[in-house]
Amino acid sequence: MAKDLPDPLTRRDLLWAEQKRPVDHAAMAERYLEHARSSEAFDFVERVADAGRKDALRARIRDEALRDGDYFLLNRLDVVAPIGEERWRDALRKAKDLGKLRYALKIARKLGDQGEVAALEQQLGIVTAVAPPPGVQAELVEVPEAPPEPTEPTEPTEPTEGEPATSEGGDGARD
Repeated sequence: MAKDLPDPLTRRDLLWAEQKRPVDHAAMAERYLEHARSSEAFDFVERVADAGRKDALRARIRDEALRDGDYFLLNRLDVVAPIGEERWRDALRKAKDLGKLRYALKIARKLGDQGEVAALEQQLGIVTAVAPPPGVQAELVEVPEAPPEPTEPTEPTEPTEGEPATSEGGDGARD
């Protein structure tokens, strides 16, 4: 952890507890951004009073999230300042280029791009349930239950000739 960043409990207090002295939330956001910790920076940005500075910090975080194809951070930003479909498409391309296929899948779903969703699910090996075509009744198939587990302990057996003796619960390895 960087020495100039607060520990998690102090960060929590700076964000949520009543402070005796005012907290410079913008400066704290800058410190977190210097250490590439955009999610924590975003928490502080949302408490910045100056609208211009808040917008500038959001833009910086947005640009980093787009550069990294970071679905979760972009989604947080989109809630407070919509980023637009074209930026989401840029994030989709970037996530795919970086091999972040699960992020790309989440973005494709957000965009409603069913073709991209299907392609990414196939790449990821995700099998989705397919509904039967209209007018076709689905059949339920009963799966047999597994046999019950034995409840009584088994008696130890005598080793046969050439077989090593084992202690109870052992695997034949010598201590």
